Amino acid sequence: MSEHSSYHPDQSNFVAGFSLGLLAGAAGYFLFATEKGAKMRKQLVQEWESAQDYLLKEGALPNKVNLRQFLQHTFEEVFQASLPTELMSPSKLRKASKAPARRAKRGKFSGV
Repeated sequence: MSEHSSYHPDQSNFVAGFSLGLLAGAAGYFLFATEKGAKMRKQLVQEWESAQDYLLKEGALPNKVNLRQFLQHTFEEVFQASLPTELMSPSKLRKASKAPARRAKRGKFSGV
């Protein structure tokens, strides 16, 4: 196999992220921009209400929360679990969050 056609993990990560973004965008469009989506949102909220009662009884859910809060908390936990270990330390997280701001201050194409 030639060097140009070899598999690169970075490309795979980009394609996976791009595909996930496309799916999330399509789902968001369907749920928030169509009549069928509005009906489905109402149905999801109703299903959540009945599932929440069961989850509370089973002890899987510590207290009653709405669907938005539950999904936000779940996504945050998944995001934190998927971070590389070097980004999980507080000092490195602060540095990573400041990096885009520093780049923006330098201006376009600086250092090229």
